[in-house]
Amino acid sequence: MPTFQVALIHTMPFPNNLSALLFQMQNRLGMYINPPTLPSLMNFISGYTMATRCHHIDEPDTLRPFHDFVAQQLGYAESTAGFANMILAYVCGFRPSDIDWPDFLSHPISAQQHAQAVELFYQLLQAYQTSH
Repeated sequence: MPTFQVALIHTMPFPNNLSALLFQMQNRLGMYINPPTLPSLMNFISGYTMATRCHHIDEPDTLRPFHDFVAQQLGYAESTAGFANMILAYVCGFRPSDIDWPDFLSHPISAQQHAQAVELFYQLLQAYQTSH
């Protein structure tokens, strides 16, 4: 009877909070969400947050202040549109000082703009983590 050897598989450490998970996902985002866009990532974050609440997992909502941080960094007067919309609008060339949200929301977004928005999201998230 043949003998088989089992090779050890390198596994990533299990993230212990949402921020750690987001940074783990960064280099292989398409493996976690499809399409790998900021709106999809926002949906993932919303689902993660809902799951922690439904299962009574005590994890602070560390991204709640991130909306205000993004607004401040990008020059928006307020953060009510949410960080995903603010970042996408910024990447698409809409000026924060006079943005017309219905106009932005009807604007087509290219794959390149989606990729730029994801990159900017991670830059802002890193800056936020460093400052808090």
